[in-house]
Amino acid sequence: MYDIPQEAVTALEVLERNGFEAYLVGGCVRDFLLGRIPNDYDITTNALPDQITEIFSDYHTIPTGIKHGTVTVIIKKFQIEITTYRKDSTYSDNRHPDSVEFTPSLKEDLARRDFSMNGMAMNLNQDITDIYNGKEDMKNHIVKCIENPDRRFDEDALRILRALRFASQLDFKIEKNTSDSIHKNAENLKNISAERINAELEKLIAGKNPYYILKEYEDVIQVFIPEYSYSESILKKNISSQLIRRSAFFLNIKFVYDIMKRLKYSNKDINDTIKLIEYFNADISSKPALKIILKNIGTELTENLLDFRNACGQDTSHSEKLLDEILKNNECYLISQLDINGRDLMLMGFSGIQTGKILNTLLEKVINDEIENNKTALKEYTDAFLRN
Repeated sequence: MYDIPQEAVTALEVLERNGFEAYLVGGCVRDFLLGRIPNDYDITTNALPDQITEIFSDYHTIPTGIKHGTVTVIIKKFQIEITTYRKDSTYSDNRHPDSVEFTPSLKEDLARRDFSMNGMAMNLNQDITDIYNGKEDMKNHIVKCIENPDRRFDEDALRILRALRFASQLDFKIEKNTSDSIHKNAENLKNISAERINAELEKLIAGKNPYYILKEYEDVIQVFIPEYSYSESILKKNISSQLIRRSAFFLNIKFVYDIMKRLKYSNKDINDTIKLIEYFNADISSKPALKIILKNIGTELTENLLDFRNACGQDTSHSEKLLDEILKNNECYLISQLDINGRDLMLMGFSGIQTGKILNTLLEKVINDEIENNKTALKEYTDAFLRN
């Protein structure tokens, strides 16, 4: 038996008690069969949206997608989307149906879904309706469209990337007709927003086997990243850090800043990714080299950089030891850590404009172990060499 949350059980019971059919559907059923804990629970029913709202009058309801038949019901702070059985019409924009028609048929509702693994429904007794052989396809590690793949991808081109994402996440293969249709319809991805492409790409590169997918579907990736060409994975170890996985993906691609801007990445994601790429081949063999990196990109990114390079097969143990010593001993790599400041220099007769240049010079000397970081030594060096 599957451990369905009581809130979802309550929603199913309310619907059935009022004479309606009710099934958990889609991703939660798939995840149960994969032995995973679902992230959310969607219910499909023959109750119409107004009827859903009426029978859940004792609960808070939100008409989240009322024109598509979806009402969100909140049970003990637990949100459950309940959607009326429906069949979709044409999709002029390759993303949204031009109109929605409700249907009394569960089979027709399941027929409009993307892949067989997502086209299963489970009732309150945990009986599974599996018209399109989703269980068998999952057993065989296959991603397969329901019925006609050309139609599925014409309805919603984002399903192309979802197929690639599922194959990567689950380490599945894509069934031949589905695969052929992906290549055939890839250009429809141009109709999908950058934000949605970004979200699917991030999930794809976080998967168990992204590089097989990136190789087999290079032409698909090139629709939204024309600069992309496949190269073997540089990652030699499985690592969970999304920043490192993203940096590995973009490492050998030109114009990374432009691509990430185009795909609506956050400024932080862009800056962090570019910095890891920029310093991927930087010297990390000595304390001065590491201090320069620390000064330029900060502690967290420097630690990420060493993790990145280690995941790519480099021996970073010596560098990790040096970095640990720098941080534990509070060794100087920032102007703010110098034992002299702008006020001290101005008391020595230097102008405000001069102090910035002098402090930068002193920091460089301290980082390179040419001067000790104590006020006396710093003043003496300044008087001897920087008073022009």
